Amino acid sequence: MTIEIKKQEEAPLFNRTNIEARIAFDGPTPTRKDIQKQLSTKLKVEKELIIVHSIYTEFGHGVADIKASTYKNKKDLEAVERKYMINRHAEKKTEGGDTPEETAAPAEAKPEGEAPVAEEKTPEAPAEAAVEEKAKAPAEEKKEE
Repeated sequence: MTIEIKKQEEAPLFNRTNIEARIAFDGPTPTRKDIQKQLSTKLKVEKELIIVHSIYTEFGHGVADIKASTYKNKKDLEAVERKYMINRHAEKKTEGGDTPEETAAPAEAKPEGEAPVAEEKTPEAPAEAAVEEKAKAPAEEKKEE
């Protein structure tokens, strides 16, 4: 995977640098994390301070155009970027080194001695049944005519 920086301009109002780059790759389109790592090594910036806004691939080619931003510090990044974009780039942390499958909420476990309790269904109220019958009756009458 190679990255070629096409445009790099300062945005002093947002305390960031806007970057447009072209990336050549083999196989599937690289993830935001992969691009973030490559940009951090190329630009010598911490990867936590890089946000990849978009990846535009060319159909049938191993080439993509990228739009990203690098920030000077974490405070500026959090002040400017939307929360969902920050969450897309955040490291997924699991406690105790568990894999995501292991951290999924387990199903309710019941003691072996207890039988599962079936939900009780309440009988329909007579008023509801009468309303449904009245609604069906005019439709049947029209068919007979």
